[in-house]
Order: sequence, then structure tokens, then C-alpha cells
Amino acid sequence: MDRILQQRLLGAAILLAVLVIVVPELLDGAGHRSRYPSDVEIPEVPEFKPMPAVDALPIVEPDIPALPVPEDLAPTLAKPATPAVVAAEPVAVKPAAPAVVEKKPVTAPKPVTPPKPAWALQVGSFNDKNNALKMRDEYRGKGFTAYVDEEGGTFRVRIGPELDRQRMEKMQERILRQENIKGMIVTHP
Repeated sequence: MDRILQQRLLGAAILLAVLVIVVPELLDGAGHRSRYPSDVEIPEVPEFKPMPAVDALPIVEPDIPALPVPEDLAPTLAKPATPAVVAAEPVAVKPAAPAVVEKKPVTAPKPVTPPKPAWALQVGSFNDKNNALKMRDEYRGKGFTAYVDEEGGTFRVRIGPELDRQRMEKMQERILRQENIKGMIVTHP
């Protein structure tokens, strides 16, 4: 055999022997530390002694002064209750006269007319409440009936309300001339 081949075979045999001896020592887990302690002390189950039987406690009547018995009930309470069976005589009962109910004529309910819509003029819409309040105060200072209406986080400045749409249109033209703001006429809730 070739000398190099013999050396390789001998080296392989030595490595195999070392692996057979060392690997089981490494893999047995002796050097491994768990993050949970394995030597947890569990106390023994304590012996439970049965509870001694408790005698029934005596019933204590509360010290409440007796209330005076009304005079009309006193004779009935003094008599012992003895069941007395007495045959009752049949009593003729007159049937009661049927109650006369006055029937009122049924009137058809009047149709409810929906209220007429009121109108308002929207002159501004803001995300910031302070800006809307500032504009409202400006219009109030000029003699208009202004208010702020909040819908979904948007603050709308409106003037009005008016029941007549034509009057609101005239107010819209007036604000357009004075303030150069063309408002939008909307229904007032």
C-alpha cells in the first residue's frame, strides 16, 4: 500500500475514535444550563386535619319589645284557632248590570303638516373652532344673527335662520355687496 494512503487511513481511524469518545460527552447535556432551575424544591403535601364538629349554635331571639296589639284584633288573637266546619247557606247573587261605556265617535286624526323649512346662509367653513367663533363674532358685531354649527369636525358659520327663502336671498345679496362673500343658502335644521 502506498504510504500516504496508510497515513490517511490511520488519521481517519484516530479521528473516528476521538469522535466516538468525545461526542457523547458533549451531547449528554452536563454542561448545559437551563434558564429555569431544575432543582426546584416542592414542599410536601401538608396533612389536613379534619375540622372538629361544631355544635349548632343556640338560636337567640332578638330583644325587640313587643308592639301593642290593636284593640280590634285582640279578641281574635286571644281565641285559639280551632277549625270549625260550618255549612254555608247558598246566597243568591244578582248578576251585576253590565257597565255602559259611552262610545265616542272615532275621528280621523288630522294630517300632520310637516313644518316649513327654515333657511340659513353659510358664510364660512373652518377646521379650527376659534376661527369660526371669530367670524361669528364679526357678523354679530355688524348686526347679523350668526351662529356656529359643528358637523363632523367642521365648524360652519351661518347667518339666520329665516322662514322665507326670498328674504334669505336678499340677505345673501346684501352680504355679497358689503363683505364680498357669496354665501350658500342651506336648510336650517
